[in-house]
Amino acid sequence: MIKYLIRLAVTVAVGGLLLWFGIPALHARAPATYAALAANLTGREHVFSVRGPDGADAVGVAGPFWKKAPALPAAAASSSPAAPARPDARRLAGAAASPQEVAAVAPGAAPGAAVTTNVYASLADVPPGMQVGSVPPPAADDPRAALNEDPGFGWAVLVRGAPYFDKEMRRLGTLPGGSVVAPRTVVVKDGVEVASCRILVAKTRKWRTDYVVMRTEDMIRFEVPYAETDPAQRDAAIDYFTVNGRLEALRDRARAALPTNPFESEYRAAKEKYDELQTEINAVMAELRRSEGSRRQALMQRAQALRPKQVAARQEFDPVRQRWEAWESEHPDAAEAEIPETPEMRALQQELDRLRPSVSSFISGL
Repeated sequence: MIKYLIRLAVTVAVGGLLLWFGIPALHARAPATYAALAANLTGREHVFSVRGPDGADAVGVAGPFWKKAPALPAAAASSSPAAPARPDARRLAGAAASPQEVAAVAPGAAPGAAVTTNVYASLADVPPGMQVGSVPPPAADDPRAALNEDPGFGWAVLVRGAPYFDKEMRRLGTLPGGSVVAPRTVVVKDGVEVASCRILVAKTRKWRTDYVVMRTEDMIRFEVPYAETDPAQRDAAIDYFTVNGRLEALRDRARAALPTNPFESEYRAAKEKYDELQTEINAVMAELRRSEGSRRQALMQRAQALRPKQVAARQEFDPVRQRWEAWESEHPDAAEAEIPETPEMRALQQELDRLRPSVSSFISGL
């Protein structure tokens, strides 16, 4: 009797292990066999999904062997899909939720009868007894959609590389053209219109939570929140101003490489010396006109002492100024100078010309 009980316990333990480890393995490696076994044990139909040789997911229904599997009637998807039913907790783990919509029909319709195809949010929402007709391919990811919550107000795209500052207008860095920001509050500071902005980091696809200050002249603003903007228009604006920012950066570097006035440092030193002396003389003369008595006499003596110094400073400054002005007249200002175009500049300009029609419909002045 004891030996029989020991054998029974061992048999039960081995059978339990086989069930515990074997069923999940069968479910993962042979979903059709698993669904057929489950259907024969429970007497109910079970949905299963397998990957075909072409890489696409194929979905089917397994039923008990004593029930004839109903044919899947062809039907078009209804224009008003039914509301998804609550998922049945008794369904197999093989019918796990899918992020795409699923079309399913009720089995057993009479030949020639009208059949309604219901569309469910996922495979897990298909009620038991429904036959799955199709599972659409996964929706493509939007590479420019933010992965965290949108700020909720309008957004802007930078037309060129632009600096950003803290609230005390201390420079923190520079963003390239085509960068996306969300301007919230716009004010005028020291005669310049600036906005308090959040930055969308392209690499992480997340909005920064802090606010920085940027000049509104460096951006094109849109009233609609970024998450609600038409993706085609959004991408067209970003692509266009990304190229424009690269082109402007090349032009700025070319301007910085232009020759500078060789008399610049000498001119600035002589001018600073002369201006300081002239400022002192102007202050003495202004006070002299308001003074009387001994103070007036002292100021007159001070003015007379400064006159020779003024003459000497002028004689020193004038030749330097003339040389500086002569060079400036022969060389145009860097902002107005004609920048020689490189092959890279020409390629970027051609790309801008190609992209312009896609943005000119909603951005004027390009």
